[in-house]
Amino acid sequence: MREKTWGKEPFDLKFTILRMIRCLPAILGATALGVLLLWGGYYLKNVTFNKDRTYSAEATFFVDYADENWYVNARYFNDYTWNVWLRSDQFAQALKKYLPESAAGKADGEDLFVADVPADLRVVVIRSVTKDPETAAARIGALKDVLAKDFTEFVEEIREIRMIDSRDAALDLLDLRLGRAFVLAFVVSFLAAFCGFLIREVMRDVFWLPTSLTDRFGLKSLGIPGEKAYAENFRYAFRDKKKVAVCMAGDGLDAETVIKTLRETYEMNAWEFLPVACPLTDPKGAEKLREADGILLVVKAGGVSAQNLGLLLDFLSQQDCPVTAATLWKADAWLVRAYYRFS
Repeated sequence: MREKTWGKEPFDLKFTILRMIRCLPAILGATALGVLLLWGGYYLKNVTFNKDRTYSAEATFFVDYADENWYVNARYFNDYTWNVWLRSDQFAQALKKYLPESAAGKADGEDLFVADVPADLRVVVIRSVTKDPETAAARIGALKDVLAKDFTEFVEEIREIRMIDSRDAALDLLDLRLGRAFVLAFVVSFLAAFCGFLIREVMRDVFWLPTSLTDRFGLKSLGIPGEKAYAENFRYAFRDKKKVAVCMAGDGLDAETVIKTLRETYEMNAWEFLPVACPLTDPKGAEKLREADGILLVVKAGGVSAQNLGLLLDFLSQQDCPVTAATLWKADAWLVRAYYRFS
């Protein structure tokens, strides 16, 4: 009874690394698709189709404090104090005289202005942020009038305010960090693609190396077409055979094509070849196999799982059809050479 060893082999790290190198173009392709979906979706949502873009207008004012020794209490004239003044009822009442109704704030308490005192406490920068550039400009215009005419009436600490600079309403730049988003999308996509292909390679359990046929099922392996010793291995394995059945181990290969390659490439005209489809698909092919003196089992690289090959060999054993030799067809020559080169 044939001993089954497949599924019991230790994890082959070198082979896995080589397979992942071979899959690198596909991994990069999947990564590119992931970046397109993740980063592209992020860009479309936050830039192209973003309906919450804002406009801001800005004005810079110089403040002349009433107290000549204002710097003694300088710590009080900060951002917080200015924003309190701009949200006061007195300021709101004064603003109504100059601000059109269409540019007024909402009833939910929208802050019309935001003040900032960068360094010099006599210089304050006030911004108005809205979704409409005309509204932002109108608010800054009304603010200029209030600060120049009415503000000092209810803020006694200030003698005079004059505008020294202004900026027209402009579209605010979004702090989306697109570069970081791209890098994150690339890393996530690459790791997902790499792990996906790694799991796929480990779970597939197919044949990529000719020696795997020997190690797993004890089959005599001729190697792969293209090797220098391939023709000689074939001649020796079938040296006392005249009629050779070329049996497919699965779908995806044509026996006639394999026979044509053997005849034309290796000039194997001394044997009579019988093409036989995979017996698991066509069980009647076993009759043809029994007519032959020897059986060449053709296994497509990466196309036949160990489980299916085990079922096929069990079927052939029950049908008294011993396999003389096996060959790995359409193998990855680079993978095979690299694997044994670094052994």
